[in-house]
Amino acid sequence: MAGYIRKRGVRQDGSTKWQARYWDAADRTRRYEKVFRTKGEAQRWLTVQGARQIHGDHVDPRGGDRPYREIVEAWRSTWLNLSPKTRSGYEQILRTHLMPEFGARRASTITPALVQRYVARLQGEGVAPGTIKNIYSALRGSLSTAVRLRLLTVNPCVGVRLPEVPHEEMLSLDAEEVRTLAETIDPRYRTLIYVAAYTGLRAGELLALRRLDVDLLHSKLHVRRALKDVNGAALAPEHKGMIFGPTKNRTSRTVSLPRFLRDMLAEHLSSSLPSGSGPDALVFASPNGLPMRHSLWYRRTFKPAVRRALPPHLHPLRFHDLRHSAASLLIAAGVHPKAISERLGHADIRITMNRYGHLLPSVDAALTDALDLAHAASLTPTREVSALHGKS
Repeated sequence: MAGYIRKRGVRQDGSTKWQARYWDAADRTRRYEKVFRTKGEAQRWLTVQGARQIHGDHVDPRGGDRPYREIVEAWRSTWLNLSPKTRSGYEQILRTHLMPEFGARRASTITPALVQRYVARLQGEGVAPGTIKNIYSALRGSLSTAVRLRLLTVNPCVGVRLPEVPHEEMLSLDAEEVRTLAETIDPRYRTLIYVAAYTGLRAGELLALRRLDVDLLHSKLHVRRALKDVNGAALAPEHKGMIFGPTKNRTSRTVSLPRFLRDMLAEHLSSSLPSGSGPDALVFASPNGLPMRHSLWYRRTFKPAVRRALPPHLHPLRFHDLRHSAASLLIAAGVHPKAISERLGHADIRITMNRYGHLLPSVDAALTDALDLAHAASLTPTREVSALHGKS
């Protein structure tokens, strides 16, 4: 490694300052330097930095002096493929939590112990475990950028323990409960409930459906996009901050409709919808014809209907649980998990099995019955086998 040590003056106590300087092996235009009290300290530092360059784990010695806010700017530049909703979520975490806490702090002073204390403080303040996990993920992601840029040797978030996120109970409705809820809610949203519970579409996919996406002739829905709330209900008027983008796994799919649901959608579309009658008109829109903000509708319309229509043990029901209801109805009907996975738009059948495998006892019973039948058949010779035995 190209480098040298030289005297850099005398301190007030009479001791000599020693400056060590070297150049980056990969970029000769970049140089690093540091001042030490003794020549031996300077030499040891040069030796360590040279070894790091040889082994490929060299970092900018001054990188850790950069404030966290500069690292955040570098992290933002890597958000090329993030959805607007994910970007908005990160920005909110940065604005509300991370920048006030770490913005002016030097990166090198963000240690594992400091991050662990921060997590413990959030928990003590009553912040929900899921929110703490999201804050931690943003902090870890930003500091991973510092490691990639060789500003830090290791990510101080590695090994930090997080509070356990409680398991959220998955609720599902049977066909009768779906009907009760649909017939109780504001009649404008009756069809929305049925479509959600019998197709398994996500809320954003449902609210992005246009007339041209509904193929009544072939009884199909074409799921091509999703409506996303970028800013949140508390930050914008009802129709602001809503954008249309790709589905969760960025793929389109086609979902078949049972006859009753096709007829119900035909009746719904034949009515005077607030969004209009053109091919791009939304199938499910707000009363003023604008895209529905799911969070507001959920709080003002869906949850009150749930409390009126369903017994107390189902009052925690979320709109997303209608998607679970669709899966459970299909499983109860004996539909193959692969077909369920495709209908729900899961990227991998393993997601379907991990989420709904506990609902498959009837399928498992059918499987063991089939094996019993196969074994029993092997014990009963067929006529052909009997004939062959007779000839021998």
